Amino acid sequence: MRKITFITGNENKLAEAQVILSDYEVIGKSLDVPEIQSLDPREVVEHKLLLSHEAFGEACFVEDVSFTCDALGALPGPFIKWFEQSLGNQRLANIILRHDNHRARALCTIGYVDHSGSMHFFEGVNEGVVVAARGESSFGFDPIFLPDGYDQTYGEMSLEQKSSMSHRYQALKVFDEFLGI
Repeated sequence: MRKITFITGNENKLAEAQVILSDYEVIGKSLDVPEIQSLDPREVVEHKLLLSHEAFGEACFVEDVSFTCDALGALPGPFIKWFEQSLGNQRLANIILRHDNHRARALCTIGYVDHSGSMHFFEGVNEGVVVAARGESSFGFDPIFLPDGYDQTYGEMSLEQKSSMSHRYQALKVFDEFLGI
């Protein structure tokens, strides 16, 4: 089985990647990378990727998630982690639910640097709406995001169900196709 290194300190993200990239042995390595402040997800991922490649000197991939809500313009975007830590999911949902438009999108951007140092980027997106928190809150905005076409929030889905349709799934599938070339 081929190995691939995923630079993440988030065990939940690692577990999802291992389920989705099942043809690979996904090795998690943690690196405390300061995140740059930018509303451009690709810029955030490129910065993480450069620091990760410098630190480990090997082919690896990183990812970053953005969560944008129409009612808040481009926010929280790549700053979702800080919104969650400051407000919590239900308070964030309450702010959005005060508006008429509850539309939101979850975007996963993956960056991969190969052995030659060339960078490649992959994205996956799910459209949906923000709802009052339902389900487990152990992983990001999952309890407040109801993807289009589903009657369960990410937080109510099993790991296997979410891993078969999420924004991360979509980005990792495109990445998987690239690796299989």
